[in-house]
Amino acid sequence: MSSGETNVSMPTGAYALNEVQNLTLLEVAYRAIQNGSKTESELKDILCVEDDTVELITKGFRIFNLGGKSEFEYTLTPLAFDAVDFNLQFRLHILNSVAAECSPQQWGLQSSVLLNLEYLLKEGTNRFVQTDEGLIRKIDNWHVDVGYEPQSQKGRMKLNSTKFSHWTNQAEYLGLIRGYKSGRRSAFIVRFDPNLIERTITLAAEEVGESDGVGFSEYLEWLEDNCLRIPTSSENALPAPFARTLYELVSDGKLKVTKRGDPSGFELPGIPSHSGISKAKNYLRIT
Repeated sequence: MSSGETNVSMPTGAYALNEVQNLTLLEVAYRAIQNGSKTESELKDILCVEDDTVELITKGFRIFNLGGKSEFEYTLTPLAFDAVDFNLQFRLHILNSVAAECSPQQWGLQSSVLLNLEYLLKEGTNRFVQTDEGLIRKIDNWHVDVGYEPQSQKGRMKLNSTKFSHWTNQAEYLGLIRGYKSGRRSAFIVRFDPNLIERTITLAAEEVGESDGVGFSEYLEWLEDNCLRIPTSSENALPAPFARTLYELVSDGKLKVTKRGDPSGFELPGIPSHSGISKAKNYLRIT
């Protein structure tokens, strides 16, 4: 699909891939404000940071709908989902804030946070080097193909090595990729945090599923609306990294992948057979 055959979104504003390098800082600041450090001076003291860092925190809060700062103090937006672990709860909120405005009909400004991952999954690029200029160009071209063209005063904000580096920092924090060393270069593998995926399955079951789980189709639709864009092939095969995560949850006794009713099934490529995974499968049963 070319950009001439689809809606083109040209959002403007503070761009996460320019402004936010350290999501952990936002998490720590959010907790500090929760615990009573509500003014700028109190936040600087408790975090031992300077004015420019506080400014980055303020921008990050606005970008990811975490809260804002009035003339005197910070106010917080309640986090989107409950979770036993605060870090997991915070990461789910970040993903939700992006997913809520990540639609082919109208891409939100921060859609690249999810679109970059979607491209890697769609193309089967499970390992990559952070400085791979060829890959960065391909992702940038795909942004244009799907009609996502974020703008600054100078025109379209192209994905470049700096923005991609910021994205890998964000994606690793969120539990979407994992870093490793490849010689002197920073390399990554697409690897989902099982706790993140487990919680999304539970949330989807509560909202659109049944008492013991949720169908694949309903889950993937809920996931796209609320957290992540997971592409499937024409044969309903899930991306290998996502299939692997489901396999890990089954192996840990937290999930069974079964068949229920007549809906068409899904495939989990590249995983071994397991007694907890049915041959025909369309349902995620929480155990």
